[in-house]
Amino acid sequence: QQPFTTIDCSQTETSFDAAQPITGTLFLKNIHELNRAAQAQVLSLINHNTQSLRIMVSSSINLFTLVQKHAFNQSLFYKLNATPIEIPSINKRRYDIPLLVNHFLEQANKRYGKSISIDAEAMRFLRNYQWTGDVAHIKTIIDTAVKNVSEAITLRPLDFGQYLPEKC
Repeated sequence: QQPFTTIDCSQTETSFDAAQPITGTLFLKNIHELNRAAQAQVLSLINHNTQSLRIMVSSSINLFTLVQKHAFNQSLFYKLNATPIEIPSINKRRYDIPLLVNHFLEQANKRYGKSISIDAEAMRFLRNYQWTGDVAHIKTIIDTAVKNVSEAITLRPLDFGQYLPEKC
């Protein structure tokens, strides 16, 4: 029943007013992008809003490593590190790729009114591919492939060549 606010720290010059009470959940995406001054403001915000505010953060860089390099506020790190959840790269969870491909294929077929399928060789190709953009990358590739192929077709590895130029 409380507000959920997302701030992408990589998209904007972010500042936080610790004097203003905040309630609900504040999600700070890409917190590793905050400069030291903004990190200090977040720490102050946490210290002043302990009862009414829940803070969630995400980072594609290990914050502990940044603390060791003196690039991230140590006190802020320990305040935020109460319940860390590490999500491994899709390249470390290859068994999830066929599930994701099928899910995104079903969504794209509905979106574009098509009945595209994928053959086993193409699924193997996608499973072995070195994904740099994780799950969002898979979704984009499947969506683009479905959008750009003819009405009733089975996707083969060659159908992904123009979208995935790197070798797997």
